[in-house]
Amino acid sequence: LLLWAAADATDTMPMNTTTPVCGDNEELFQLQMMVEEYGQGTYRVFTESTNETHDECINCFNQTPGADVKLCLPRDGCHTALVGRRKRYISCRRSRGGEELLVTWGDQTLRRNNAWFFDRIDFGNGCKADPVCDADNEILFEFFLERESNILDIFSYNLTEMAADKQEFVHLEGQAQHRESPFRYETACVPRISCLKFNMWYPRYVESRFYDSSAYSIRLDGVVYSENQLKMG
Repeated sequence: LLLWAAADATDTMPMNTTTPVCGDNEELFQLQMMVEEYGQGTYRVFTESTNETHDECINCFNQTPGADVKLCLPRDGCHTALVGRRKRYISCRRSRGGEELLVTWGDQTLRRNNAWFFDRIDFGNGCKADPVCDADNEILFEFFLERESNILDIFSYNLTEMAADKQEFVHLEGQAQHRESPFRYETACVPRISCLKFNMWYPRYVESRFYDSSAYSIRLDGVVYSENQLKMG
């Protein structure tokens, strides 16, 4: 699975004060990115089965009191919300107790986190309880990336598995180009018993040209293995 937005939008997060009236077959979805001071963030709400993006704001300015997104979505569907920002802030350590990610579906709280960074949230009555990968033999690999939009160079990455005979098998590879959205999310099912290596680089990298503080997160079965800013340059 590879998902990114169609365009780079430098915009301001919506702060909806009016709650829409949902139909009989719909449920109210609400996403709040509460902040006490200026920041930037990303969200995208979509339905994968219909290839429909309901709403998104990529690398947008988030002003106090923060983003408030309200959508009426089909109750029986399976929908997904992706969120991200440039850095993980832990509110209680920074005297920013009002900073929080809150996601609800009807009267159900899906996420409440005062130290969020990247996340994927699936919701709706149509979502299957079965895991994405073969639970006995595979685990889910996830890669989140929020690039700085002013960097023109192509950014490359791949996920490989080292076999016993020292051959490498590529499970995932891709490139992020300037004309695409700065927000990217990829997944792959990989063998549970394996030796994996994830690489990130600029093919035409010139060290003195720029400094890249883009944010990323790498996870296996929801466990964070690495997340930080790239700090290339």
